[in-house]
Amino acid sequence: MNLNQICVSLELAKELKEAGYKQDSLFWWNFYSPGAMDEELVRTAYGRYKLENIGQDSEESIAAPTASELLEQLPKDIAFYHWRWESGQYNFGFENDNGGEENFGEDTLVDAIAKCWLYTIKRAGTW
Repeated sequence: MNLNQICVSLELAKELKEAGYKQDSLFWWNFYSPGAMDEELVRTAYGRYKLENIGQDSEESIAAPTASELLEQLPKDIAFYHWRWESGQYNFGFENDNGGEENFGEDTLVDAIAKCWLYTIKRAGTW
């Protein structure tokens, strides 16, 4: 298993930060200047980022939470969360107030949990 399976993707990390997710994690997407040469850097329009466990490197760094870190931050008023492997992706979700389900599918479980966290924040109106 590699860090990209354990930590949230860069794009979702950016969304989490924008939504107010606490910037505290064991892992970080650390920013490197456009001149940095490294095969593991993810190139973006904003520069380059690398997933590392060395802590926050600069103000441009973005927390890359793990599934465990995200699970701890999910709302406690939802009684039951579930996950399953379905149609080639991870699905994570919960039973809504109407007895239906809210599900979020992604290539990694941690990204599916991140999407669920974002949805619950929007649902609560705190974003």
